[in-house]
Amino acid sequence: MRDLGQIRPVKYDVRDMDLLRKSLRGSNIVINLLGETFETKNFSYEDIHVNATKAIAAAAFSPRAFEE
Repeated sequence: MRDLGQIRPVKYDVRDMDLLRKSLRGSNIVINLLGETFETKNFSYEDIHVNATKAIAAAAFSPRAFEE
C-alpha cells in the first residue's frame, strides 16, 4: 500500500504512546475521528474527547512518529 490516497486502518490504544506512535508510521496525515455520545466502563467523555485527542496530537507531532 502506502500510495497516494490509501487508507490503512490499524489497531491501537490511545493510552499507549509507543503503540500510538508506531501506528502513525508511514502516514502523511492523521485524522482523529474518535467521538462518542455516551461513556463506557473503559472510557469517559474526558478520556475520548480530551485525553485521547491530546495523545493523538502529541504522537503526531513526535519527531519519531512518521519515521519508516
